[in-house]
Amino acid sequence: MSVKTNKNIRQRLTPNTRKSKADEMEDDLEKVLLHILLPSAPVDKKSTAVQYLLEMTGTDDGCCFIKEKGKLLEAVLKLLFDDNAAVRENARKCTLNLTANEKVVLSLLGLESVMKEVTVQLLQQCLDPQQKDNMVFCILNNMTREPDGAVFVASIVLETPSVGLPCFVNLLCILHTNKAKTLCVASMLLMNLTQVPNVRHKLMTAPSYLLLHLLPIISFSSALGSCRGIVGTVKNCCFEYDFHEWLLSEAVDLLPRLLMPLAGPDEFDEDDMERLPPDLQYLPDTKQREADPEMRGILIQAVHKLCSTKTGRLKIKEKNTYVILRELHKWETSEENVESILKVIDILISDEPQEGMENLHSVQVPPHLERSFLQDDKNWEAK
Repeated sequence: MSVKTNKNIRQRLTPNTRKSKADEMEDDLEKVLLHILLPSAPVDKKSTAVQYLLEMTGTDDGCCFIKEKGKLLEAVLKLLFDDNAAVRENARKCTLNLTANEKVVLSLLGLESVMKEVTVQLLQQCLDPQQKDNMVFCILNNMTREPDGAVFVASIVLETPSVGLPCFVNLLCILHTNKAKTLCVASMLLMNLTQVPNVRHKLMTAPSYLLLHLLPIISFSSALGSCRGIVGTVKNCCFEYDFHEWLLSEAVDLLPRLLMPLAGPDEFDEDDMERLPPDLQYLPDTKQREADPEMRGILIQAVHKLCSTKTGRLKIKEKNTYVILRELHKWETSEENVESILKVIDILISDEPQEGMENLHSVQVPPHLERSFLQDDKNWEAK
């Protein structure tokens, strides 16, 4: 015996296993695109398909569509090094747009085997001193902006000698010597990679001590804007507290390099002058401070980070850093930088913390005080 039911009721009771019309159209579109995005496809069809995808990546919906289609992502990646210049360029523009979206980057990282191969190729192209396509650097910069991407690319850099950190440092030195326009984007990539502790360690340990090769670039650049990534790299290295003693030793002499761009043609009495590092004494009347407020901010943050340990603090006090920052404070126009300067000055003029609290980065703030500080911040913002 069977029970007859109304057709509409049956439709509501039966699970809807069929794809919607929109889903079917998306699947059809994906199939068509995949067929003509093959490296072996005719150039005219391949070029049209990549151009279509490039236009799609100009919108969030388009990026979302491509993100959900893993095979489409793979197809675009495989065209990054296509023989045809127009296809290659549009595939790179497409990838640049896609990697600007953090969620797309996470999807790309899920394509581990393909991404590893493509990343090695991108790195190899970057490391060619004759490389003039900034998009290659920019794609990698987008990929490494967030920690997950930085860890992925850093693992390849640390494990693959042909694209290792020594190659990067050598490239940056060559680009600086040649005053190449690609120095800025190239140095930003290294800065992104130094989000990863293992990369920072590699830059500061024997036998290479790679960081030492980068410091002269800071010292001899009249304007730091072109090498902001190198300054950022140095600042990130200051997060390694166990290396503070080495960074401030005579072998590295980091402090004068950080302070020089912040110093002006200031006059000090003899006692203050003699306590400054030799490079900062008796600067000429023509000495100018770094013009870029963002760069000054990074340098101040690096000094602040070095004050986190007792070793760093004592050395920075001994070198009379206070007078440089005092004069900078009078001159500084950026409110954010003024606040940062005052934080460092406060540390330098304060008494040393009591025993057990010398390393400021590891001091535990009691919960009730932390809540109080947060409330004070809110009250301050409300004023």
